[in-house]
Amino acid sequence: MTIATEAASILRSAPVRRIHFRFNTPTGQLIEVNASTFERVAAAIDTGRVQIADATGFPRQIAAAYGPHRNTLVLRHVRGRRGTGHLVHENVHASLDLSTGGRTITRADGECAAYVAEHVYLRHAGLSMPGAIPIHVQADLVAYGVVRNGAVSAEPLAHLRALICRHPVYAAHASSTPTSDG
Repeated sequence: MTIATEAASILRSAPVRRIHFRFNTPTGQLIEVNASTFERVAAAIDTGRVQIADATGFPRQIAAAYGPHRNTLVLRHVRGRRGTGHLVHENVHASLDLSTGGRTITRADGECAAYVAEHVYLRHAGLSMPGAIPIHVQADLVAYGVVRNGAVSAEPLAHLRALICRHPVYAAHASSTPTSDG
């Protein structure tokens, strides 16, 4: 199985299709993540609109990444539930790019959606131990609310957004919208 067929198959799997939540951004944009989010990307992989590149040359701590300029998902062969969680995270970015061209969603809000989706998946998969990284701890707390109550709670989501906005990887571009081509 190629990496592309593996990724599309995982995105169409029942555990991934169970992910469903939505929230309004501080600017009033609605972000919704559900089965169509992942089908959009799987179909784009099938047609070649989203390319798959092997992440072998990436540092080991980077399991996956999405490049909106080239519609390229970089990943290793997906191994286990944590690997699927990384795939879910990056595919939220890909879906936002494909559906909006990234023009209306800030990077911080896109990261919020991606982290929550990753942790909703992990909770459904029986892995709810986020470790000690504050963004993952907070994303897991938001995901807990989604799994338990079917909704994103505003206060925990606002705290997640604040953590993302202060994180060195995201801080400089948190309020910008990604440069992408849809």
